[in-house]
Amino acid sequence: MTLKNQGADLVNRLVGVLFEDSLATLGQNLEYADWGFQDHFPDSSDQQIQSWWGVGLSSLTVEGETYFSNTRYRDYPASITFQKFSSRLTWTEEDVHWLMKKSEAAQINEVTSMVTGHIAGLNYRVNEAAAKHFYLGHGTTFFTGGDSLSLYNAAHTIRAGGTSRNIFSSGDTQRPFDGTALVDALILMNRMVGQNGVQMLPVRNVKVLCSHENLPIVQKHIESKYGPNTPNLGESSSNVEALRRRGINITYQVIPYLMTAYKDYWFLVDMDRAKSHLFMCWMWKPRLASDTTVSNGTYENDASAALGPVSLGWQHTFSSMGNSASITS
Repeated sequence: MTLKNQGADLVNRLVGVLFEDSLATLGQNLEYADWGFQDHFPDSSDQQIQSWWGVGLSSLTVEGETYFSNTRYRDYPASITFQKFSSRLTWTEEDVHWLMKKSEAAQINEVTSMVTGHIAGLNYRVNEAAAKHFYLGHGTTFFTGGDSLSLYNAAHTIRAGGTSRNIFSSGDTQRPFDGTALVDALILMNRMVGQNGVQMLPVRNVKVLCSHENLPIVQKHIESKYGPNTPNLGESSSNVEALRRRGINITYQVIPYLMTAYKDYWFLVDMDRAKSHLFMCWMWKPRLASDTTVSNGTYENDASAALGPVSLGWQHTFSSMGNSASITS
């Protein structure tokens, strides 16, 4: 009996140590930060996040006239919807017995395999939630912005007056990805304004996010210097070198969690704007329970994560469904 207790303690220690070691390198498995998300830890479950924009433009004032009373504008507050994901890892006293019969290296390898699966199940759900924030962003089933609209919309309301869009214009279509669509989308992003009605700084660091199916198309139009299909044409305006000369650094990446039904969707993320607009809000990051429970010869240890992706505003991103559907609003 003493041997079994020692074995259980050994497994418990190994599980805890390996989990903590994995947390130190979760960047290799948790991919949401690569898509522009910033970590945020709110103080309460019902907290909204909000930020300030700058003041509005000054006004022409004649001699002796009272100074124009300017306004400092706030973004629309965005609510956080938290989701909790959990995983229970179990092993029996028989497992512990046979583990104790193995060499130390074999014990560690076996427990490592258990813990890797334990953590992977949580990592997947975190990445999946981040992906849904994008590919379900044309509707409000997953996330509703502070202006009560979908993340990708043609009628975002500007507090200083007017509206803004982060999809292609009315009368256009949900364009498939190509060089012209990319260049036009970047121009639209460069014309976006803040809540104070002032045009934003141009896009300087943009990432294209796409599906596995769309990756060869994205790669072709960004990497090809000419055409891209007829090399006797002039230089492509959407290739990485041409964009760099216009002050734009462009990269591209697959979202592996983008479902096949959404394979034509593509997204632009301004990685600089995203620093203050795109958040992964946490109640807690993936963690292992501090205690292992024992019942009927079975040891159980729980792991969980509680999170909610949020966009504060919409000026950090642009999207097209890529299905050539008409845009009527």
